[in-house]
Amino acid sequence: MVNKRIVISFALIIILLITITILYKHNNNKEYFESNGVLLSISDGNGNTLSNVPDKGLYEVTVDCNNAEGSWDYDKWRIIVSNITGNVTCDLTFSSVSKTQTFAQYIVSLAGTTQGTGKLVNENGYRYEGKDPNNYIWYNNEMWRIIGVFGSNRHGVSSTNLVKIMRAESIAGLSWNGVSGYSNNWPNTTLYKLLNGCYFYAKNPIETTDIFGNNDYCQDFCKGYYAAYDEEPSSNCLFGVFGLQNDGLDVGYRDMVQTVTWYLGGPTGSTSAEFYPANLYSIETDSSSVYSGNSTSVTANVGLMYLSDYAYSVLASSCARGSYLVNYNSNVGSNASLGYGNSICSGNSWIYGQGYEWTITPNGDSNRVWRVTENGYVHMHAARNGYSVRPVVYLKANTYKLDGTGSKTDPYIVGKEYEYSNTFNYSSSVQTLSIAKAGYYKLEVYGAAGGTYNSATPGGAGGYAKGTIHLNKNDTLYIHTGGIGSYGSSTTMTTKNGGGTNGGGNASYRGGGGGGATDIRINTDSLYARVIVGGGGGGSYYYSSTYKAAGGNGGGTSGSNGAYYSSSYSAFVGKGGSSTAGGAGGTSSSSAYNGTAGSFGNGGASGRAYSTSYYSGGGGGGGWYGGGGAGNYNGQSRNRAAGGGGGSSYTYTSSTASQCPSGCLLTSEYYMTSTSTTAGSNTGNGYAKVTYCGQSASDCS
Repeated sequence: MVNKRIVISFALIIILLITITILYKHNNNKEYFESNGVLLSISDGNGNTLSNVPDKGLYEVTVDCNNAEGSWDYDKWRIIVSNITGNVTCDLTFSSVSKTQTFAQYIVSLAGTTQGTGKLVNENGYRYEGKDPNNYIWYNNEMWRIIGVFGSNRHGVSSTNLVKIMRAESIAGLSWNGVSGYSNNWPNTTLYKLLNGCYFYAKNPIETTDIFGNNDYCQDFCKGYYAAYDEEPSSNCLFGVFGLQNDGLDVGYRDMVQTVTWYLGGPTGSTSAEFYPANLYSIETDSSSVYSGNSTSVTANVGLMYLSDYAYSVLASSCARGSYLVNYNSNVGSNASLGYGNSICSGNSWIYGQGYEWTITPNGDSNRVWRVTENGYVHMHAARNGYSVRPVVYLKANTYKLDGTGSKTDPYIVGKEYEYSNTFNYSSSVQTLSIAKAGYYKLEVYGAAGGTYNSATPGGAGGYAKGTIHLNKNDTLYIHTGGIGSYGSSTTMTTKNGGGTNGGGNASYRGGGGGGATDIRINTDSLYARVIVGGGGGGSYYYSSTYKAAGGNGGGTSGSNGAYYSSSYSAFVGKGGSSTAGGAGGTSSSSAYNGTAGSFGNGGASGRAYSTSYYSGGGGGGGWYGGGGAGNYNGQSRNRAAGGGGGSSYTYTSSTASQCPSGCLLTSEYYMTSTSTTAGSNTGNGYAKVTYCGQSASDCS
């Protein structure tokens, strides 16, 4: 029978689960459905039947097939069935990976054990040594190797152990630095920029993302310096194909990379004793071993191996740690007990074998760099030359082992918790966010402060609201941030006059405009799709150090009323917006000078100033319902006005849904929990925060 191979994608499984209504029961009492001629059963790690494949996440997936071989493609999240010999049934089990042990902790737990034809040892970091240890990891859809686990003294991330990995094969022969001068100051070199630009962001030469101030950096830093500084590349620089991938994944390989400190100390080659492994390890973080004027370290995502990484990769029992790496003189080079260039030393290193290969370690001068030679020694050479390059990265601390034993045929497969946390600072335009992963999110909004003509009398502070919500993949959030109010510059009220962005009420001459609300809307950019609102503060009134009144704070569930400088003028104040209505406008002895009421989403305007000699009261703050604008006196006196009312805050919950007026676009699917509002929390422009918590609402606690 001809062997067949069937690939059933996650998307296809979902479609089939929606459309197939006939379930097949086998004698083991499991439920199966048919897909591409294969009967599939899905369960969790506790034996419970699942109605569909879980979203990609922290699961160890077990595939058990009859009459075929089955495996799980973790990258594309699908089952692969091959070597079919008859009717096929496959059981899929998705066991949640415990987050009590990170990948770094798992590797450390192996310390002292034999791993393949090598060991994992605690030697200035937990390192793999030997000819071919079980340190293989499937990463970026290709094979990488684990150098080891290291503490903060080697990568700068406080109180954290991180796993350091290196690509198994070279990406190319590349110049360390092909620009004029050939300096070995790593942050200024072509290779640094290529690895942390084109390679890290998976950009091809034809793409022009300006990461390092050069729109052609992929072309310039690859094509011109491929293989050697004076040679053209032997093939295209397709970093978009083999660079670190992220597109289309809620947790991409680029997301797993920790930004770290790379130390840039290096030996001078003045004495062979520098090249004992322990001495190299110390020199690399020693700022005094850096050439004058060069950077002692750099914070970046991608680097290369250190000399000490190569030194410690050799099996200690076969090659004493007192051996020299350097081919420093003829005595070292010919003495097997001293040099690494022999089958006993380099022949027992899993790193050795890429021919001439660059390290990240500069020489203690201005233009040479240390390389591993094809004979296993290390030797310094001009930075302009081209040698093998294997990128090195550190994995983030919240990376976990999903599968594998670390062997070449069964490499480790890792996953990372999805992370998203972003602050949306003030913008006069709407900002959008497409949700990449379904789950629970914490939403926080801060309304903007009201405006003032004189800082001695501030506008009201903006309100704060927070809550937890479940969002679906591909939901779109429309985020409107409130602008701080300014002050009116005209007595006319026919044009925008001081009100802050997103609902801040206008003010007349020198009255403070209301602060804008900050809100988040779901799937429709409409006031009727707001799920959370932080009310804006009301604008203030200022005529002199005696005649002044502050604006009301943004909510709470209700905004505060504006202030007045004398109880005789309490009718002038703009009232705070509530959960069901806008705040009333302040009144005057003449209706022509009354403030207007707030409305759904908008603060009311202050009354018109009689003239430029008669200053205005404040506008109302924007909010769920806006605050009312202050009234102004009809011209008989210059000192009779008040502050505008603050706008109300809001969160959409099962108990507040009835407060959404006719035309509300939200459904119970988006009820928030663990909500709260706080009045008067922000004295500047509004802003918002969106943070992914996890797959349970309690993860947001």
